[in-house]
Amino acid sequence: MKNLILSLITLLITTPSFSQAYKKVKVYDEDYRLIDFEKEADYSRYESIYLDTARYAFAPISYIPNEVILLTYLKSVSFTITNDSAVKTVFDVLEAISTLESLSIEGSNFNLGSVFEPSKSNSLSQFPIEVNGLINLKTLTLSGHYFNEILIDTNKLNRLESLYLFRNKLTEFPKLLLELPRLVDLGLENNYIKEIPTAFCNSKIIQLSIGRNRLSEIPECIFEIDSFKMILLNENMIPKELADKYLKIIEQTKSNVKLYLPISK
Repeated sequence: MKNLILSLITLLITTPSFSQAYKKVKVYDEDYRLIDFEKEADYSRYESIYLDTARYAFAPISYIPNEVILLTYLKSVSFTITNDSAVKTVFDVLEAISTLESLSIEGSNFNLGSVFEPSKSNSLSQFPIEVNGLINLKTLTLSGHYFNEILIDTNKLNRLESLYLFRNKLTEFPKLLLELPRLVDLGLENNYIKEIPTAFCNSKIIQLSIGRNRLSEIPECIFEIDSFKMILLNENMIPKELADKYLKIIEQTKSNVKLYLPISK
């Protein structure tokens, strides 16, 4: 029995999802060069960092080194997270970075056209509401997770311009996002969304990526928005006849909208 327990423990700590989480987290600059805080003389020259356990390992992390706070001009942080239990620990550090404008937290949910989904390890099951405390954010990426609800505080994150929620479990278009006053670029690819609300046409969004969802149509008022630039619709459930109709509307009205196909039959 003792040998069996020891074997199970050995198996657990040698699996990637476990061992990577407890490896020392390292800080890399935008060119993926290791930042040595003990030797670094000028912390102000770093504006963008990646957190990883080894160079180009893209391994999930469960904490952020406190030394990151020393980077006084830091604007962008990117990393892959282990799971929900790491949220409080990482945000304790992120909230101390007053200059932060861009945050990317990736998970392991690839959700390839709703066909293949890997293990739920190394991803978030719930939207991290702690992100609402990062009031200076302009760009936010929360992709590859398993949450199906977006709990953004539109009053606090009113500077947000770009939001990417690829490869999650969204079944409905998050209408709350339409209240973000500066949001112009929205990414919702690889989800399970079936409909774009007509209220979308009253938003300030000019670019929408919503490929690999379950749309069967889109509101035609989109083609009437003068400022709208692009909508990515590849691999949805829009019939060819309707897709041809949209293309004809664009041609006849000389709409600025770029409609990216192909669309699944």
